[in-house]
Amino acid sequence: MSRWAYLHYRDADFYLDILNFAVVLLPFAFSILFAFVPDMRNKHIAWRTLVIAVGVLFSVLLWKQQHLASDAAKRDQRTAITEAVKESNQHSDQQIGGVRSDVREVQKNLESTASKVDLSKTADVITTILSKSQADLTEKINKMKPEHSDTVKIQFSIFPQAGNTAPLPILTSSIAKAKDETYSVEVFFGNTSATAAENLDIWIELCKDCSFASEPPGMDKPPGTNEHIRHRIIPLVNPGAQFEKTSLSVKAGPNPPFKFEVGFRYACKACGIEGARDTQKVTFLALPMPPS
Repeated sequence: MSRWAYLHYRDADFYLDILNFAVVLLPFAFSILFAFVPDMRNKHIAWRTLVIAVGVLFSVLLWKQQHLASDAAKRDQRTAITEAVKESNQHSDQQIGGVRSDVREVQKNLESTASKVDLSKTADVITTILSKSQADLTEKINKMKPEHSDTVKIQFSIFPQAGNTAPLPILTSSIAKAKDETYSVEVFFGNTSATAAENLDIWIELCKDCSFASEPPGMDKPPGTNEHIRHRIIPLVNPGAQFEKTSLSVKAGPNPPFKFEVGFRYACKACGIEGARDTQKVTFLALPMPPS
């Protein structure tokens, strides 16, 4: 054991290996103890206390073993991601280098051709070379384009009223100005990607001068979140599907220009980081309506 520890003490998982050995060895030690001390109840209190202490130590070692194993798994995951990004960057650099090489070759061909052909044929030769160059570059760029993305995209919108034929998403709408600055508005969202959104988290956020006049149906406020934010979990939204409208009762601020915004963020199993990081916003204009 001493020789092994000397050879491997610099390994990343050295302490985890030592802990695994201790966890495996302790039951063996317990078996020896109980084999030679069959009746522990008649032994001195110090012996019984020692047995309890060893049991507590065994529980602590098991907890520490799980903690170190979790850290090792996270470290391996970070290493794998780093290697994948590094290989992707190297591949992109090689492809871009190939495109640059082709451009330099086309430039040399142009210079060589211009010195060999008659002036009357120069225009045709240049046109032919440029066409070939464009085709080669297009082929290279198409190869560098990423394959079909499986990232889910969710689009937020104001729910269209009856007779509204405006294309979706609707990002701005006018409503009648209320005396008490409390407005009932309707919003919804849809999956605009070709991939289903599983375990979809959505957050609806009001502007800083606004507040919820009543709790939105089906939504919650997780502990510690801002008073302007409400949350909901949706098990599945299929590709191209539009989710049911959500009614909001908003207490808007009285400051001009009498408008308020509603923000939207989302996250899911196949969603990109942009959905949780970038807030989509719709705007409601509270305009005085002419008397009827």
